[in-house]
Amino acid sequence: MKRCYLVIAILFVNSVVKAEIHTFLFQDVIKSSGVGAINLYKPASSSVAVDGLLLEAFRQDNQGSLVFAVDVNEASDGSENADSQGLAIKSAVLALTIDGVEYIYTNVLTRTQVFLMEEGATERQLYPSLIGVAGSALTSPHMKSELTGTSIDSTLKFMVDRDLSNATKASLTINLLNTETSLGDPESFYDYSNGYEQVALLTAQDVSYLESLARGVAYAPMVILDGEPQSLQWTYYPSSDSYYVAAFEDLYPTRGDYDFNDLVVAYQVKVGADNNGNVSIIRGNGFLI
Repeated sequence: MKRCYLVIAILFVNSVVKAEIHTFLFQDVIKSSGVGAINLYKPASSSVAVDGLLLEAFRQDNQGSLVFAVDVNEASDGSENADSQGLAIKSAVLALTIDGVEYIYTNVLTRTQVFLMEEGATERQLYPSLIGVAGSALTSPHMKSELTGTSIDSTLKFMVDRDLSNATKASLTINLLNTETSLGDPESFYDYSNGYEQVALLTAQDVSYLESLARGVAYAPMVILDGEPQSLQWTYYPSSDSYYVAAFEDLYPTRGDYDFNDLVVAYQVKVGADNNGNVSIIRGNGFLI
């Protein structure tokens, strides 16, 4: 009889962790100052009760990750418009308190990246980016979540290597990059302005749907795509951490000032092949120097 009770108890715990979950928005937002301090225990809707068990259910649903979505809400000026708007992330910190111990995660993964000059810096660096569109609500009929009817756009992910069932505190802090807009694009495109950005916690189903849409990505400048097929073998030219450089003279073939500094471009090519050596994807990354 005792053994029977034990089996019932285990099945009950598993049913709680694997209960049906739905994407939901948070009460806190990324403010117009470019800083967001999101309390994961403060959902926008009173119908959602957040605790450690719920966060663990989301982590299990996303195969060991917590995946968030951001509504990219930017001013439509310059090269940004209703069809494509962007932000860059300077830092993102996920803080989780479990059994009285705080765990910090800073390795944020986004589907796109971009080389940008931070305001006051002297060279461009690679930053995670968030890309979306203006005010276009999602109306997918398969969604049973708060994502339906919102303009949520882009995803960011944290790999979490521990059980969250006993988590008592959880927060996400995002600092957007203040770009050197005097350079024009791509810095002007990926600056932050206009208003606040909403943040949501996503189910795996909604992650797949949202990432398949790739809202605004096709029209964004200097995008480096992440999440390539894992089965491919990649070869980089000239290498995985270096770039070719091409310089152009606007008066060529007339000698002119002949200094070849009118346009300087850095570029890298990578080739993806399967186990038989058959090439299926060729990608190029480039940016203006």
